[in-house]
Amino acid sequence: MFFRSDSTELSFSRARGTRVKATKNLLINKTASLFSQKNYIRLLLLMSFILRVLGYDSIKKLEQVPIPLDSGETFDVTKITLYSGKQLMLTSPIRANRILKGIDHAGERLLYRYEVSNREKLTLCTVFVDVGANVGELSHLMSKRVAVVLAIEPDPIARHCLEFNLKGVANVVVMPCALGELDEIAKFFLLPGSADSTLFNSQSLGTPYVDLEVRRGDDVLLDYFTSEDVVVIKMDAEGFEPEVLRGMQQLLLQTDLICIDTGRERGGESTTEDCVQLLVQAGFRVTVTKHLITIGERDV
Repeated sequence: MFFRSDSTELSFSRARGTRVKATKNLLINKTASLFSQKNYIRLLLLMSFILRVLGYDSIKKLEQVPIPLDSGETFDVTKITLYSGKQLMLTSPIRANRILKGIDHAGERLLYRYEVSNREKLTLCTVFVDVGANVGELSHLMSKRVAVVLAIEPDPIARHCLEFNLKGVANVVVMPCALGELDEIAKFFLLPGSADSTLFNSQSLGTPYVDLEVRRGDDVLLDYFTSEDVVVIKMDAEGFEPEVLRGMQQLLLQTDLICIDTGRERGGESTTEDCVQLLVQAGFRVTVTKHLITIGERDV
């Protein structure tokens, strides 16, 4: 939620938001490292029941289900049934806390995290590009607001969940490739449980990987919109953001708003400096938040 620029109201709201976040962090996030998985799920179901009483479409049931991989192996994902009967898939039961108030609430939280919830260009958006869509919380939300959602998710396990969660949503196009600077086949390291799968491999020794097609964004995305569209991009490429931007130079020229997670995911280093330079070269007015979200916006 965003508030008017009244300093008293803003200060109070921030303080209240900080208290709520601290309480949630203590009760839900921290307990994930203290409880067994079984007891953590029990805690989530208890909180879900309380939230259901308060009117949220929360979690009624969690179960582990195996999905087949191209290698012939299987991987257990978490299948969630909400009180409404809607079913979702996540890569890990630990991440189920994101869905306690429903999948669209999880999408709203992502917009808030990327600090674009109240941007006019998001309101006017007709094509939304979700680079690193994971299991689709944000793509699901934006599919209700825009004409086309392009959901790019290279992780085969996360993409299985993404496709399940967006099944029947006609205006979402799921793309299985990774985006980069060159068209190539590269090693993609799999860390689906923590949503950290990446092409950047300096700290991934011993991590399982698949050989994955990498495509330039300009080669695969431009055909989905016209010069009349208002294009918004959200990007979380796990340390590979500069390469993704270099491969979509034409697309950037037609983009109205872009928000990028440029946190310390490239061997412990941030990609902020490189991304800012690339966005400025593309004509964006750029700001960087204290949480290392890099935002590029066009003035006109």
